[in-house]
Amino acid sequence: MVTKIPSFEKAKIILKTLLKYKHISGNEEELLNRITSIYDDISNNTKRKGRVTNPDIVDYIKIMYGFTISLPMIFYVRKDLGIVVKREDARTVDANKVNRIPSKEQYDAIVDAMKHFKLI
Repeated sequence: MVTKIPSFEKAKIILKTLLKYKHISGNEEELLNRITSIYDDISNNTKRKGRVTNPDIVDYIKIMYGFTISLPMIFYVRKDLGIVVKREDARTVDANKVNRIPSKEQYDAIVDAMKHFKLI
């Protein structure tokens, strides 16, 4: 299975490589902030209106916080906050297997992403 890297992550990797081999100069944090603002502008202008998917939340958290979360964690937070979008899937019957409880940091990141996408 091929892993799809978001374009923003590719841009960060390319930027770090260019800085490492001194093809460009500048403050890494400043350049990353500029890339982040450009990415936000593009995503705000091209975002599907009214529909945010779980992979959108995963990508946002990966970009802003630097760690990945799983879809069951998002489901757990949605259920905890009372934001159940659709009926539970038949595959999620065994709650002990499927519900991965996020850490406090992951929980806060998911809530922040939901606020960013205006879900809460």
